[in-house]
Amino acid sequence: MEFLATASTFATLTGFAMQLYSNCKWYIGVAKDDCPNDLKLIMVEAASLEATLRTVKDILDLSDKATNERLLRQVGGPAHEVDGCLKRLLALVPTPMKDAADGDSRKRAKDRAKLIFNAVTWAASGKKGQCDFLLKALREQKATLSLGLTTELSRDVRQMADDIRDVKKHLSHVEEAELYKWLEKINPSVNHNHAGLLYESETCQWLTKSAKWRDWLLGQAQSRILWVHGIPGAGKTVLSYYMVEELRRRARHEKTQHGKKQGVAYYYCYHQRNTDETVPFLTWVLSQLCRASNYIPETLKEIHDSGCEPTWRELLDCLAAVLTKFDDAYIVVDAVDETSERANLLRVLAELGKRFHNLHLAVTSREESDIVEAFHKRSVGVSMSNEGVSEDIRAYVASALQQDTRYRHWPAALRDSVAGKLPVKARGMFRYAACHLEILGDCTSTDDVSRELSRLPESLDETYERILLKIKAPHRANAALALAFIMGSHDHTGPVRGQTLVDAVASWQNNKSTTSSSRSQSQSLLTIEMLRRFCSCLIKVQPGESKGESYVDLAHYTVREFLQSDRVANSKDLAVFALKEEKVDEIYCSTVLSAAAAYKGTPPDVRNIREDVNGDPVDWPLYALRRTRVAMFWSRHTLVREPSIKSTLLALLDPYNKPFRGLQLLGSDGPHDMSHEIMFEWLAQFNPRPDERERLAAHLTMIVGFEDANLVKEFLEQYRRHNKSDPGALFRTPMTVVFPVQFDVYRKTGKYEKTATQVTVLDFYNKGKELGYDTKGERDMLRTVFGAYLSSFSSSSSSSSGGHQQPRSPAHAPPKVSGSGGGGGGHHRSTTPTPRTPQLALGHDQETSHHRIIVFRSSTFFFFGGEQETRRHKHRVRGWRTGTTYTKHGFLHR
Repeated sequence: MEFLATASTFATLTGFAMQLYSNCKWYIGVAKDDCPNDLKLIMVEAASLEATLRTVKDILDLSDKATNERLLRQVGGPAHEVDGCLKRLLALVPTPMKDAADGDSRKRAKDRAKLIFNAVTWAASGKKGQCDFLLKALREQKATLSLGLTTELSRDVRQMADDIRDVKKHLSHVEEAELYKWLEKINPSVNHNHAGLLYESETCQWLTKSAKWRDWLLGQAQSRILWVHGIPGAGKTVLSYYMVEELRRRARHEKTQHGKKQGVAYYYCYHQRNTDETVPFLTWVLSQLCRASNYIPETLKEIHDSGCEPTWRELLDCLAAVLTKFDDAYIVVDAVDETSERANLLRVLAELGKRFHNLHLAVTSREESDIVEAFHKRSVGVSMSNEGVSEDIRAYVASALQQDTRYRHWPAALRDSVAGKLPVKARGMFRYAACHLEILGDCTSTDDVSRELSRLPESLDETYERILLKIKAPHRANAALALAFIMGSHDHTGPVRGQTLVDAVASWQNNKSTTSSSRSQSQSLLTIEMLRRFCSCLIKVQPGESKGESYVDLAHYTVREFLQSDRVANSKDLAVFALKEEKVDEIYCSTVLSAAAAYKGTPPDVRNIREDVNGDPVDWPLYALRRTRVAMFWSRHTLVREPSIKSTLLALLDPYNKPFRGLQLLGSDGPHDMSHEIMFEWLAQFNPRPDERERLAAHLTMIVGFEDANLVKEFLEQYRRHNKSDPGALFRTPMTVVFPVQFDVYRKTGKYEKTATQVTVLDFYNKGKELGYDTKGERDMLRTVFGAYLSSFSSSSSSSSGGHQQPRSPAHAPPKVSGSGGGGGGHHRSTTPTPRTPQLALGHDQETSHHRIIVFRSSTFFFFGGEQETRRHKHRVRGWRTGTTYTKHGFLHR
């Protein structure tokens, strides 16, 4: 019968070995020097075998099923032999010898002579020969067991090495992904893909058939820079797409047919980025070439790991390393004229053209003076004012008339008439042809088409003007708002979702209604299709990822240029469409702030908000809340500049108004959001049951966080108009606040302090400083503004001894506080003494060189100091010398 070894088998064998060892040791201990050496040899082998068997058992206990089965196949045979040997050796060790030693002390003493006699005669009894044979066999099986263990352990080591290599490979992939993400902060592949949608088959071939292209491609031209220049709307972006795809096709052919490695990269400049695109251009090109070569320069890794942003000079050095992996590399850069700060970019493009012998650069742009200066002597120039472009426009128009369903039912003669006249009038402008095809497509009769053809304008600007003038008067405001919101959305976040645009225009309509009843009862019937008809070819509506979803953007860069031109601004008929940058930002911010202020819902569940491709909520009220918080960070100058927006802003900063909690939740990407460091006030949890004065103090605290002195002064002035009692009440009103923990801890855990703290407005921001948040701007402004406010109050109080003219009610005023002691039923009340007219003195701290406004009464005066608030100072105030100590609540006592 086959011996089946298991883990328990080795546990049994280990027990046999331990028993044999114990027997021998016991006997040797009794017989001492008279014990035969054979028994000592058996004991040594038993000990060694026990260690081996125990090792096998431990490995079996710790291994998985597959490893156990594999190991048992190797050690099963030796285990069977060891089992036999141990049993026979146990039989050879005289059992009576151990038994005789198990009695009491008198029995052991009596039998000692007998034990020694048996031990002495054991070797002569014929057992020695058997013992030698069994020990030899035992050694051999032990060696076999050890070999099996070594084999399995070696396998484990190899597997471990493979696992380590896999982990390293995985880590390498993760590190690469992080590096590429770092390089691709601006990803122009969207621009490339969109240009591909506009490409008409068989067009643009005039370029690749030209001698200039061929010489540039083969490195035989006088320059490695090919500069394609043309008027706005000539189709330069589509031509860039064609160049990239043609270069990619050629690179595949060269690799297959000749084994050459050619790299191809591209970059599309874009006016909406409104920044120096030198570094984004180089990082994107590097990412493409690194991926193509499967090589990342060590220098690039070091820059990434340093946590610093790269300079364009460092990136050029990295590019030099990557270019060594290619026989030739080609880079296409589109619309250099659209980048606003392009001095560095032009400098880098020029250096690329002369520094790297295997790099070929193609650039498209308008003929702007600085671009002409940069390229006209360093490049091979190709003008888009040529017959090849005109032929492409004819092909584009003919294709549209044949394939678009809007024109298929037209008489053939009418289509032929359009195909003949429109390309001629376009004068090399694809954009012109596209706009007028759109206009003609909306015509309802052959006479309408003929009339439009007979009065085709001379320029693209005239075309845009005609489109705007055709919008009926009742719809012009909606069209202008839609255009402004599209532009504002693109500046703030990206192309706007179609339904969001409709909701924004509808919300704006509702806010402009003349009566509150009409605002509450009006229901908008606006649709994205209606807006598309109003704006015609000025906008493009593209499908989104979800069914029925769309995204809207301006159709072309020239549309924005026209809307922001002096031509529109100075036109009486087009004044509503004059959308300079400041006006765009004002309309966008005003629209989202008004919608946010109207929010009456419960605090949103941020975990279950559906978002669009820009990461904004698809629900309009939540979109308005999020974009309002973003505007509070990025567009502060707009919010405080416009009076119509400022009043809404003040209301939104009241932490006890309905929208506030939504603004808190939707203005953060979670505890790890680094903006928390400088927007500390938005993390605070204010007292949910304040009295009137505490509410006003909390409101003031949030306004201070905006760091705009005029906004704070305006709020204080409104307070002064409605509360002619103690002007210092808000400054020393304690608020009950739960603060976040230290910034370094909060951004990891999102935790808050366990207990609430009572603080004044100034204490609030001092507390923020203690917790590691950046509140310096708020604290500096508090000292300046509060002192100036108290000073102005003193002046007005002393000059108004006779009557008092009632000021006009402001658009937004803080709730009136009745009496000097604060409001009604809150759990926290302020007890304020009857105020007296404050007097002012200016103290000076010799140690810190900070002037301090000191307002004092019979027992209290206020103090607004510099960074050294907690130190003890001496001040001479109108003949008084007082030792003063800055207290927790921001004022000093005599």
